[in-house]
Amino acid sequence: MVKTIQLSKINHTLNNQYEALTLPEVFYMATKGGGNFFGQVGSFEPGYCLDALVIENKMFGRELSVAETLQHFIYTGTPSNIVATYIGGKRIK
Repeated sequence: MVKTIQLSKINHTLNNQYEALTLPEVFYMATKGGGNFFGQVGSFEPGYCLDALVIENKMFGRELSVAETLQHFIYTGTPSNIVATYIGGKRIK
C-alpha cells in the first residue's frame, strides 16, 4: 500500500493529469475493492468471509483512533504489532 501511494504521488508530480491516491482509497483497493474479484471478501459486512488482522493500537505509547492505528501500522508497523490473525473467520494466530 505504501509503494502504491508513493508511486501515485510520483505519477501526479510527473503528470498532473491524475491526483495522488489517498490512504483510504488505497486501503479500499487492497480490501473490498480487490476482494470483489474473489467474491464476498474484504469487508466487515454480514455474509462476507472474515480475513482480518488485530493490531495493537498502543504501539506508539498512547491509544490511537482506528484511522491513526491503521495509518501507523501501514507505514511503520511490524509483525510484532499483530495480536491476532483471522482467515475465513477462524483465528490462526
